Amino acid sequence: DSVLDLAPNTEFSIETQEFDESARHYRSLLHLAAGKLRVWASAYYSEPRARYEVETPTAVVAVRGTQFITSYDSAAELSEVIGLDGRVEVSARLAVMGAGVEVGPRFYTRVSKGKFPSAPQRVDDARLPQYLDGVDLVGTGRRDGLNVLHPAVVGRVLAPQDVPSGGAKPGIGSRG
Repeated sequence: DSVLDLAPNTEFSIETQEFDESARHYRSLLHLAAGKLRVWASAYYSEPRARYEVETPTAVVAVRGTQFITSYDSAAELSEVIGLDGRVEVSARLAVMGAGVEVGPRFYTRVSKGKFPSAPQRVDDARLPQYLDGVDLVGTGRRDGLNVLHPAVVGRVLAPQDVPSGGAKPGIGSRG
C-alpha cells in the first residue's frame, strides 16, 4: 500500500522488500543514487518492528507510515529531506553514532558528504512548490488505485503545473 513517485532523471534501487503480514514483519530498504523521490509509506510501517528506509550516499531516512520527499544531488554530494506528513528520522551515513534529526511536516534538513544533518528548518509557502515539482502523487496509496480527480487520470490536457519540468536538475533544493 506504499506509493513511490520518481522525478525525471532519478536513479534508485530496491535493496530489500520483505512483507510478511502473518508475522507482522515489514521491511523496505531503497537506495537513491541520484534525483528525487516522494514516498508515501503505508500504515504497515508504523508497526513496532517495521522499517522503511531510504539511503542516499550521504543520508539515511527512516520512516514510520508517513509521507516525505528526499533528493540526492551527486554533483554537490548533498541530500535533502522534507517532511510532508508525520515525522522522519534523518541521520548521516558517515558514522554509526552521531547527531540525527527528526523532520516534521513542512520542515527540511540537508546532509552533505562528511557532515551530520543540518538543523531542521521550516519550508515557506513560496518554496514548497519547488520541493513538490516533479513528484505529484497520482495514486492514493490505497488498493482502490488512482486519484480519479487528477487530470492525467480523467484524460484532460495537462496544465503546465501538472507536468514535471523536463529541464530541471535533480534535487529539491536546487537554485537556478
